[in-house]
Amino acid sequence: MKFFTIIGILVLVVFIVGCFVKYKETHSNISNTNKNMSLPNFNNDRKTSSKWSVEKLNSNINSRITRIFFLDSENIFAISVSNLYKVNQFGKLLDEIKIPIQGDESIVNMSFFDVINGLIVVQKSISYSSESYANEFRMLLTKNGGKTWEENLIVKGGKFISFSNVAEGQILLAGLKYEDQSSVCFNPILLTFDKYKLNWEWEKSYSKPLSVDKNKKCMNEAVMGSLITDGRVSIITSKKQIFQKTIGEANWEKFYEYEIIDEQSGVKAFGINDNKNFWFLEGTNSQEGTRGRLITIDDKGKSFPSVSLDMFYLDAAYIQNDDFLICGAKIDYKAGKDLKVDLNAKNGIILQTNDGGQSVTEVFSKIDERIISLHSVSEDDSIFWAIGENGSILKLTRN
Repeated sequence: MKFFTIIGILVLVVFIVGCFVKYKETHSNISNTNKNMSLPNFNNDRKTSSKWSVEKLNSNINSRITRIFFLDSENIFAISVSNLYKVNQFGKLLDEIKIPIQGDESIVNMSFFDVINGLIVVQKSISYSSESYANEFRMLLTKNGGKTWEENLIVKGGKFISFSNVAEGQILLAGLKYEDQSSVCFNPILLTFDKYKLNWEWEKSYSKPLSVDKNKKCMNEAVMGSLITDGRVSIITSKKQIFQKTIGEANWEKFYEYEIIDEQSGVKAFGINDNKNFWFLEGTNSQEGTRGRLITIDDKGKSFPSVSLDMFYLDAAYIQNDDFLICGAKIDYKAGKDLKVDLNAKNGIILQTNDGGQSVTEVFSKIDERIISLHSVSEDDSIFWAIGENGSILKLTRN
């Protein structure tokens, strides 16, 4: 009888303990659930990175393509060093547009307001001390869809660097002008083109913010990129300074100066994100090192640089939120006693980031040529073309 009594007591104890444990687990789960509900939902708030599929387009253009200009889905233009082409969304040639260039000139960029009015930049170079230097560029204008072209601007001793975005019928042109043949002494160039006046206007005040000494002959600082947003002009210089002014006014304000001194790195791209904050891309590939940086800047002028070692950044495209595509080349090393940088490395790469460059992931790298530029070819930025230095066209589609 005692035996059964003891067994009964043990069963009762086990039952009570089990109920207690279950109670603790249940209330513990409720407590944790309440804690989670009181905190932000990080999965929903976190900006998700875009996923991209990549395919190589089989273009039938015989020349090496260097740049793309997307006007709309029916009007995509491509340039080589000597010709302008109209292509379809598969990279197939629709029309070849002859450009009246001279033997020592090459086409370096283009911009179109519509299918009728467009601009082409042609650059001339000279040889000096066994080196080749850009020493003149011309602007050619068409008002009939490329049937005829007229010289609209010529800059002696000038080097074209970039067009801005088209806004309110205007284009900004950034570059530099050499003051002698050695290319040691140069000054910045900033010009505005008005679609309705069909002429260029020199921005006379462009030099004022770039040098304390107004009488200095050589500023040795170039305008690398420019933007027109909300009635204001913004420029970035080769020394990573950003200046702003209201359109029509003469006075510039310095908004930002990059605190990291890296004279080897050049500005490769300049833009603005959804929050109207600036960003720029820089990259270098030299014996001193190979690296790339994507720098985002908040509205107070504070920068958030990110560094990718062994990557030579050449271009970037802003997508949305903190998402970017970045292209360039991976560093390559020559075998030997000491590892040496192969400055002619052809290991092209496309990267993406969803946190402003703080971390990057590889999108594509199976190509034996540097990826030199990225171009949106859709209204919603869901399709990009990446151009290789040998003329390959890669189509990136956002999934």
